[in-house]
Amino acid sequence: MRKYCFFFFNLMYHWNKPDSDVFCYGSLEDIKHKLRQRIFELNFINTLKKTRIGVLGKPSDWLIASEVDYEDVYRTWGVSIIDIEMEEVKSNIKQFSESDTKEIQSVFYDFPFNNNITLKDIAKVAIIYIGVKKTILDNKLSALTLRCFDLLDSFNTTGCLALSKLNDEGIPAGCEGDIPSIFTMLINQMISGTPSFMANPSSIEDKTITLAHCTVPLSMVDTFEFKTHFESGIGVGIAGKFNTENVTLSKIGGPGLNQFYVDEADFIKNLQSEQLCRTQIIIKPKNGIDYFFNSPLGNHHIITDGSYADKFKKIMSIFDAKFVS
Repeated sequence: MRKYCFFFFNLMYHWNKPDSDVFCYGSLEDIKHKLRQRIFELNFINTLKKTRIGVLGKPSDWLIASEVDYEDVYRTWGVSIIDIEMEEVKSNIKQFSESDTKEIQSVFYDFPFNNNITLKDIAKVAIIYIGVKKTILDNKLSALTLRCFDLLDSFNTTGCLALSKLNDEGIPAGCEGDIPSIFTMLINQMISGTPSFMANPSSIEDKTITLAHCTVPLSMVDTFEFKTHFESGIGVGIAGKFNTENVTLSKIGGPGLNQFYVDEADFIKNLQSEQLCRTQIIIKPKNGIDYFFNSPLGNHHIITDGSYADKFKKIMSIFDAKFVS
């Protein structure tokens, strides 16, 4: 005979809402599950309250829907967004030379790269990585988005590999100064415990969507090689190959980051086009592609390996975010 247990306990469910009594009922296993869920949500909220996202340079000029209201984001999520001038970032990078990066370079030496990439190219990337890492430590950042195209003229390289490495270290790091995208990457990492891939929709056909970018975290792909950055033809970009069956596609947007899209998708295949950013995948969203024609929340979208749509929606519901379809 099934046993039921009823009890009340007080839980601060959201720091800007009053304490509420949470009523748990059902079997002992049901109650344990509900308690674990409440504890996860509370820890999630408390972690966000300690989070500092660094905007290293302003969003790139061509981005759509990248501006957010920092105060509104703080009121809703408890997250602090910190503007950091690119001059500070560049100054930190300039403090280091190739002799300072030997240990970091050694991590990259055994990686596959084509004839266009040299060890000197890797050394330049290592300097970018160390300079950005110093900026993170100096400003006590939890995550960052970098106006990466500003590095091209100043250092004749790109930040692709540096950002990839930071993501693999558990520091969400996006490019082009895209604040909604880095916030989405942060939320995905907190939910899944793994890094995610920021990519641009490149084409849509036959209910599938092609996404591409040069900054995929190496831990997300099965194989990879180093090539030049697609748009500039210099630096080090990553051509990765996924080996998975399904992914979660998501984006948080709006001035207060109070709107979101999420769907799970079947992984179809990897591509190797010379006309796209270096890591290229085709996926098939389970709920169709109308969203991308009707109300997309900006340029970049975020890919997480695995199925997390339900957990993502649950977290969004805590903060009263509106689902966009």
